[in-house]
Amino acid sequence: WQVRAMAIEQLHSVVGNLQDYSVLISHLSSFMGFLLSLLDDPNFKISLTTLQIIGILVDRVGSHLKPYLHVFVPNLVEKLGDNKIVIRQANFKVLSRLVMTLSPKQLLPMLISSLGHRNWHIREEIVHLIVHMLLSPNNYDYDYHHLVSVLGRLLEDSKPKVCTAALDCLAVIHSQ
Repeated sequence: WQVRAMAIEQLHSVVGNLQDYSVLISHLSSFMGFLLSLLDDPNFKISLTTLQIIGILVDRVGSHLKPYLHVFVPNLVEKLGDNKIVIRQANFKVLSRLVMTLSPKQLLPMLISSLGHRNWHIREEIVHLIVHMLLSPNNYDYDYHHLVSVLGRLLEDSKPKVCTAALDCLAVIHSQ
């Protein structure tokens, strides 16, 4: 694990200091596949550093990630249910950056489809991401009726934190 940890730190440094991202863009599909395999590494440090690298990519080549959203967003959604809160927080930051970089039109349907996930941490964090989307300065015209319908079902969730998050989100919708 120590060799893998040193290697991922070096990769983090290289990606962070890269001046010309066009080289990376031409190989983005295979690079994202590689990062997603590292994201599932059992070592905490490797997963966390991988999330940081993905965050850098979102910041630097965000619009070029659109064709790969259907591949890596579900993996990021799964990480919202990680046992380690630091991983969940880092992952939330990456998804938040993605929301700010890309249009909610592409991300919102993927997130809504995951609201029925069996892991309550994932349901709760997705609702928080939806609140983040609603409060972000964008010109997207949300389908509020659909959102209210989906969030209304979460008010009967077995976990109180999910119910509270859904209620908060409905309050945000009401205020808009």
